[in-house]
Formats: sequence, structure tokens, C-alpha cells
Amino acid sequence: MSQKRNIKFKITGFRSFLFIAALSVTAVSSDMFINNFFLDRYLNIQKERVYLELSNSRIKIEETLNKNLYIIYGMASYISVNNGIISREVFNRMARMLLSNSDSLKNIAVAPDFIITHIYPMEENRKALGLNYRNIPEQWKEANEARVKKSMVIAGPIKLVQGGTGLAARIPVFINNGRTFWGLVSAVIDFDTIVENSGIKSSDSYIDILIEKETGANNLLKNKIMGNPELSGSSSLISMPLNLPHTKWIISARPRAGWLTQSPSRWLLHSLITIIYISILFIWIQRHKANISLFESESRLRAMSRSSHDALIMIDSNDIIGFWNTAAEQMFGYSEAETLGRKMHEIISTPEDREKAEEGLRHFKSTGQGPIVNSVREVNSVRKSGEIFPSELSVSSFQIKNSWYAVGSIRDISARKEAEEKLITLATTDSLTGILNRRKFMESCSLEAERSKRYGHRMSFIMFDIDHFKIVNDNFGHDAGDKVLKEISAYISAMLRKTDLFARVGGEEFAVLLPETGIETAQKLAERLREGVSQRKIPGYDRIKITSSFGVTEMHPHGENISDIMKRSDRALYTAKNTGRNRVSTENWS
Repeated sequence: MSQKRNIKFKITGFRSFLFIAALSVTAVSSDMFINNFFLDRYLNIQKERVYLELSNSRIKIEETLNKNLYIIYGMASYISVNNGIISREVFNRMARMLLSNSDSLKNIAVAPDFIITHIYPMEENRKALGLNYRNIPEQWKEANEARVKKSMVIAGPIKLVQGGTGLAARIPVFINNGRTFWGLVSAVIDFDTIVENSGIKSSDSYIDILIEKETGANNLLKNKIMGNPELSGSSSLISMPLNLPHTKWIISARPRAGWLTQSPSRWLLHSLITIIYISILFIWIQRHKANISLFESESRLRAMSRSSHDALIMIDSNDIIGFWNTAAEQMFGYSEAETLGRKMHEIISTPEDREKAEEGLRHFKSTGQGPIVNSVREVNSVRKSGEIFPSELSVSSFQIKNSWYAVGSIRDISARKEAEEKLITLATTDSLTGILNRRKFMESCSLEAERSKRYGHRMSFIMFDIDHFKIVNDNFGHDAGDKVLKEISAYISAMLRKTDLFARVGGEEFAVLLPETGIETAQKLAERLREGVSQRKIPGYDRIKITSSFGVTEMHPHGENISDIMKRSDRALYTAKNTGRNRVSTENWS
């Protein structure tokens, strides 16, 4: 009996030992597991906070810099479209308008053949007139680089004479349809103002930021632009590109206090771990992990995105919307409640873009990469009303655990596109009549002549002017003369086909190009136009009687220079004028 009791005691003790051992192992394992879990979660929270604050700073810097850079492009486009011709008066007017739209643009200058001829404002920059970039080694490298690369080059930051630091942007200008280098448009942007507006130097900022420019072969070298130089080369940074035209800048950050590698709640967890609490905590963590992480991420992103004028949208790898800021509500017309849980491309993309997006998302789901990730591109977006508008899209990706997410910044560029169209219209049309000006007409005629020669089509040319137009100005005033020119232009435009070209080529002289038209048809049209002009009534000037003289010719079957066609048509016009006016005269090739 005693022996059996001893054996039972030994068995019970062994079981207790096994239980205690198993409990100890479970407790230690659970302690390690839970502490490691919370450490990973806390590290993710730090990364998300750094990423969101860094994204917000990047958006503000990009918004201000790109606004100023596109302002400078406006001047370059005007010069290119006008074939390198810009007067001091036009330059000053445009420069004054451009600088009034920016709080960071310090000055703007033009330098044909690398020599500064115009600069605004003049008072602070008079000494720069006549400056030749070839004679300034520290500036010649970037100036020549802009010409060679045919793209904008941004230098700096540099110390400004007025104090502070700035960025020097230089845009090459090419004329003759991009074949001939004309010179540069340069501008200085106040970098201190951009940095201050971005808030990255605020004492309340959670992160420490470094901005670098990639240089050298394959962009392997990096030059510091601003920030803490101690961050350079660190492997523990969160980095993303600053999307600027033709320039590769990288913005990186980490917490100012450094990454915390231990959970602040570790001692509390150590003291609370018991079998019952381990079970409860484990079940609770598994159940609420996704909801807690999503809520915290969305709360931080929403708070930091309120100051952004751009729409900020976050999606997962299945295109499901997880975040939709106030600017997105205003831009697209959908409330946040209408979008969460829906596929983004189904509600804001055009049908043709949806197919491309589906293909790109399949690759993004496994790699976090895609054709639009870490790039800036222009796309058409769709509002809730169905209106399609041009937008600029910038996308960055990040990973939480094994899932990829994307944050898109969308900017409405309708106003910028409208401004570009106005500049093109200004450079290609006659300001009084609204029809083509002489330079644009000659370019278009040359292309049409080449096309007619290539396909063997006939092409005719009409020139006409208003008879005794000087008498109208002398007797009734220049306002009456302008009214006559506009009325005649409107009438002729209405009588022509969409494929015909119509331009004002002189004071009261006009020209018409008729593709796929023989001289017989052109002569009939000219006679119909002449008769119509003679019957026109000028509103408000009943005493003004208008007639016009026409010269008609046809292009040689084997093709010829447009200048020769115009000369022949001009001779026919003067024959009509010298033989009594108010008639049509023809002169064909012989």
C-alpha cells in the first residue's frame, strides 16, 4: 500500500511538474508573442504616422513648386509659339501677371542665346541685364544642361543677394517647330518661403526630414537640398519621390526622437499576463486588430489631409476605397459615405482607363509597383455629375504586413489647361477678327501644300482686300474700320468649309486656302463672296458701302512653294484693283 501511495505520489508530482512546466512554457511563450505583437504594431503605427506626415509635407512642397514652375512654362510657351519674338512691353506685362499669381517667385528673365535681355522686376535686378551665362562658370553648367537635355533644369538651393535661399529654374526655348534653340527662360523661386509654408520645420512636427537630389550616373549620387545631413545614407528612412518636372528629388524622414524599438506598454503586459488574461487578450487582439489599425490610420490621415487642396484617396490592392478626404468630396461630388467600400476606378475613371487600371492592379497586388506608382501623369477624371475634367495624378504605395496599399493625390488642372489654350489662341489668331493670323496661316498652308502634292489633290488660293478702306477710316473713324473688318471676317468664315483656311494677312487684306479645290470652283466661290460682301450692311454705319477685289490662282500639279502661290494670287488681286475694283481676277501657272 505504501509502495502504491509512493508511486501515485510520484505520478501526481510528475503530472504537476508537467503542468507547471507546460504553464511556464505557455506563459513565457505568450509573453514573448504578445510583446512582439505589440512591438510590431507600434512600429507600424510609427511608420504610418511618419508616412502620412511626410506625404502631407511632400504634397505642399510639390503644390507650391509645381505652381511656380508651370507659371514659368507659360512664358516659355509664349516665346516658342511666337517664334522667339517678345517685346519688352509684352515681357513686362506677362511677367507682372505671372509674379502676381505667386508668393514665392522672386524674378523672371529671358536670355536669348544665353544673354539676359529682359528681367522683371527691374529695380532689384538691373545689374543682371546683359549677363552672359557662358561667362559665369557656376551657372553655365546648368544653363547649358537645359539646352542639351531640352528640358527644365533646377539648380540650388543657392544664397540670394536679397537674403535667404532660392531655386534657379531654367527652361530651354526652341523655335521653328522645336528645331532651333532660341535661349532660356529663367526664374528664381524663394525656397525659404516654400519650406516655411510646408511646415516641415515646425517645432510641432513629429518627423525629421531630409531632401536630396539624385545626380551622377544612374542617379547613384545624392546631394543634400535641405534637412538633417545625419539622415543621409540611413537604411531606416521612409522615402518617396518629390514629383517635379525633369528633376529627381527624394524626400525622406524618420521620427525626430528616432525609432522606438520597445513597446511603451511592455511592463504593463509583463505584470498582467496570466492564463486567463492571455486567453482574453489573444481573442480580443485577433478580433479587433484590423479595426483598430484601420481606425487609427484613417484618423491620422484624415486629420493631416484637411489642409490639402488636392483630393487624397487611399485604396487597397483590390481597388477598394479606404479613405476619401474633404477635397475629394468637393472635387468629385461624392460624399465619403458614398465611396467607402466601392471600387475607385468604377466611379471616377473613364471607361478606357478602367481596363488599363484592372491590368495594373493585378501586378500591383503582388509587387506594390505599377505604371502610375511614383510618377505624375495627366488623366481624365469623372465627377458624379458625369462631367469629365483634366487632372494630375500622383501615386505612392506602401505595405502593411503582406498587403499593398496606394495613396493617390489628384489635382484639378482645368484652370491650367484653359490658360494654356488661351496662350495658344493668343499666338495663332488675329486679335481683332478672331481668324488665323499671318504666321499661323503660313505654317498651315505649307503643311496643306505638302499634303496636296503627296496625294495629287488640287488646291486653290484666294486673296482679297477691301476697296478704299482708307476712306472708311478717314470719314467714319477707326472704330468703324474695325467694325467693317470684323463683319466681313464673320461673313467669309460662315461661307467657307471647315477644311478651308482663312486668315487676315495685312491691314485690310485677307487670304483663303481651299484644299481639294480646282480654280474653276475657287473662281465661282470668289465671285459669290464678292457679291455677298458688296451686299453686306454694317450695323450702326448704314452709309458705309463695302466692295472688295479678289485674286484667284491654283497650285501647280507637281507642287510649289506657298510663297509662289501667294505672289501669283496677289498679282491677280492687283489686276482686279487696277481694272476697276469690285471684281474677281485669276492668274494660273503657265
